[in-house]
Amino acid sequence: MSTENLSDQEAIEKLKTLVDKIDIGILCTYMPGSNKLHAIPMSRQEVDDAGNIWFLCSSESETYKNLESNKHVTLIFSDIKNYNFLSIDGHAEVSRDQERIEKILEQNERSLV
Repeated sequence: MSTENLSDQEAIEKLKTLVDKIDIGILCTYMPGSNKLHAIPMSRQEVDDAGNIWFLCSSESETYKNLESNKHVTLIFSDIKNYNFLSIDGHAEVSRDQERIEKILEQNERSLV
């Protein structure tokens, strides 16, 4: 198990490499008024240059509702074939950036063709 302490750009590049290879991660949010986890597999849409991992979810989903009341999240990525594992604790932000949402939806449509 690697416990490297990477800094700044080196850490972001390693994060991008791992998350892009693994793609599906488990996004854990916390239920309102509780310390119980809600865990759901999510496909990452993008890892940006700042190291932010972007996901797309419905404003009707339990994940979205949980994030409205508690921004703390845990992300878990696992590639057992290559023994790559990543666990990230952090805070999520809900974005309603319509331009970014449309870009992601467009990219997803192209990848299905």
